[in-house]
Amino acid sequence: MRIVEWRPGQARLLAVLWNASDSGWISGTVRRRPMTPSEAREWEGRFDAVGRFLALEDGRPVGFARLTRWFSSPDATYVMWLNVDPAYHGRGIGKALLLETIARTRALGMPRVDLHTWPGNDKARPLYKRLGWKWVPGSHAYLQNYVPRILEYGPARGFFARHPWTDALQADVARDHDEDALHGVDVFRYRFLAGGERMEVVVNRAAREVMAFEDRDLRAESWIPRGVLVEGVPGEVRYLVRNKTSRMAQVEIRPHARPGTRVSPPMRLRVAPRSAKEVAAPVRIPAGFKDSPEDWAAPAIASTVLLAGREIPLHAGFRPKPVLGISWELPGPKLAAPGRREASVVLRNHLPRPIRGTLRVSAHGLEVSPARVALRLGTEGRRVLRLRLSTSRAEARAASAARSRSASAARRVAACSRSRSRVSLAIRSARCFKSPTITAMPKEASARAVMRGITSLLKENEWPGVEKTCIKYVKAIAALRSPARMPPMKPE
Repeated sequence: MRIVEWRPGQARLLAVLWNASDSGWISGTVRRRPMTPSEAREWEGRFDAVGRFLALEDGRPVGFARLTRWFSSPDATYVMWLNVDPAYHGRGIGKALLLETIARTRALGMPRVDLHTWPGNDKARPLYKRLGWKWVPGSHAYLQNYVPRILEYGPARGFFARHPWTDALQADVARDHDEDALHGVDVFRYRFLAGGERMEVVVNRAAREVMAFEDRDLRAESWIPRGVLVEGVPGEVRYLVRNKTSRMAQVEIRPHARPGTRVSPPMRLRVAPRSAKEVAAPVRIPAGFKDSPEDWAAPAIASTVLLAGREIPLHAGFRPKPVLGISWELPGPKLAAPGRREASVVLRNHLPRPIRGTLRVSAHGLEVSPARVALRLGTEGRRVLRLRLSTSRAEARAASAARSRSASAARRVAACSRSRSRVSLAIRSARCFKSPTITAMPKEASARAVMRGITSLLKENEWPGVEKTCIKYVKAIAALRSPARMPPMKPE
């Protein structure tokens, strides 16, 4: 069996494989209607692949894998399609194809290769596990594989020079969700064992980078407690260094941070033979620290641990949080005009100690009460605040403005007006909808960091000239900023 890079000129071979694989899939591949070479060529032309691998057995197509860039995550590739002729199952063809996707991902300089399967795919799941794929906890069979990153990780190269990684990787194939934690941080553990030699690489799931490494001589870890840093408030990044040799170890820790973030200068320490030492380095992120999207790698404090002439790069991932988190209990509350309603706001203390202060609530285009609230929140405490909202602005102006846009828009407004929901027109026209903004006025000097000003997001805007207010950062006791305007959008 050999694997070649598929080319459009091999469309006939791909069509043969698809037609032979129909019985191997619950939903079928061609649904008993044979695929033609031109259809196979046209189908593959739809995808911007970074690798197409065709497995051949004596000239017969027996397997195919398509690798693309992962649109949901810019730091990974994605196995979009993997198929083996049912008559050739169990011969290692799927494994060979997956190894090609890992090698191509590594050649592209990408640290990870992902794929999706289904929870009941007990036939393929053990194979995925043995090759390094980890099931993301809480997902519907979304798997991530950090082997490309680990193979390029400097401290691990010596081990892989002595042992093939495919033979050394230890995998629990009976496990579904790979739910592990280290110091309260969600991680994926990769353990390797060969020739009596053991190595472990721990990946921080949020930062998507190595946070701990261990081999026969040492263990080094880096983490941020709770995986959270509060804006403008001192925090810490912690390190643990274990000396597994019989000699005294001189250790230097060099933290690195992005511009605007203050972190400890390099630290030097001595670790006795066969013992460990844990230290903490102060770190502070500025107010308004920009977070990455939730589905992307979290920010991290990168560090280098120097021990016995070796450099161990580590990353401590975190999510930045304001001192006081403010959000709607239910997303996007809507208010008809004229009308009244109650809305609930959730307040969260992100500090590891109690806070107190005064909360001021102000609004744009509507009345809201209470306007001031005495606030006390315990350590990481939570409170739900009930707000009473009202507005007397007539909705007729919004309806007539919407009708004048186009005949189709008028029909949509009429359809909304006839419905029983009092908020249907408010959903369609933001001119009769305004949302409250909340700011915090803490009494404590340490809490004078930037607070979140929260406004409701109107997600279903469809009309031109819609006003959309967004979540903004506002300083304590500072004037509220005016809502930003959303660019005009064409009605359907």
